[in-house]
Amino acid sequence: MLEILTAKGLLDDASNSKEFDRKLQSIFGNGAAVLERIVVKDLNRKLGIPYNSEARLDYEKSLETAKEVCFVESKLK
Repeated sequence: MLEILTAKGLLDDASNSKEFDRKLQSIFGNGAAVLERIVVKDLNRKLGIPYNSEARLDYEKSLETAKEVCFVESKLK
C-alpha cells in the first residue's frame, strides 16, 4: 500500500490533507474513505485519542487534532 501511495506521489506533500484526500479519491474511489478511517483510527490509537467508529469521519479535522496532540506532547517533553 505504501509503495502505491509513494509511486503515485501521494506522500509528496503529506501536510496538505485536502490534496491527499483528492489524490486518494482519484486512485481508490470510494475505497479512499475506508483507507482514511484506517489511518485516523491507527493514528488516534498511537496518540491515545479516543476514536468513535460510529461517528462521521472528518478527515481534515482528525488530522488537525492529531497535530495538536503531538504539539502539546512535544512541549511537555
